[in-house]
Amino acid sequence: CAISQGTYAFVSKREDNLFQAYSMNFESLGLVSFSLDDLSFNPKHEWCNYIKGVLETLQEQNHEITCGLNLVVLGTLPNGSGLSSSASLEVLMCKLCSDLYELNLDPVQMALIGKYVENHYIGVNSGIMDQFAIALGEKNKALLLDCALQKYQYIPLEL
Repeated sequence: CAISQGTYAFVSKREDNLFQAYSMNFESLGLVSFSLDDLSFNPKHEWCNYIKGVLETLQEQNHEITCGLNLVVLGTLPNGSGLSSSASLEVLMCKLCSDLYELNLDPVQMALIGKYVENHYIGVNSGIMDQFAIALGEKNKALLLDCALQKYQYIPLEL
């Protein structure tokens, strides 16, 4: 089901290939900078590796990322709640890229990219449920998902 907590960003395009990212949840890490020219995993980049993974995956799928971004990210998901802040960040980044670079990604594509990033870039053997719920969740509807077939349907649900 869709919930009101999530991951949000203030974003602006840059004229170069640089990404400047800051998390209001991890202020002690400060500003993290990286370039489209090097999206390799870097343990020092911590949470930004999810962003880098999305960017690298989009490029591998022949989507054109035309410039860098300035990002300020805020997550309202409670830490340790099992609500998958990483999946939320991945789907957010897919949505931002889809809108800002005119990639026309649909929610299913975004969910699959998020799962791919978790499995192949980050190295976590996760399923698809979290990304699907985040990308496809709708108000007053439950999502009935067959994870094996990646088929879904909406069921009315008012709580």
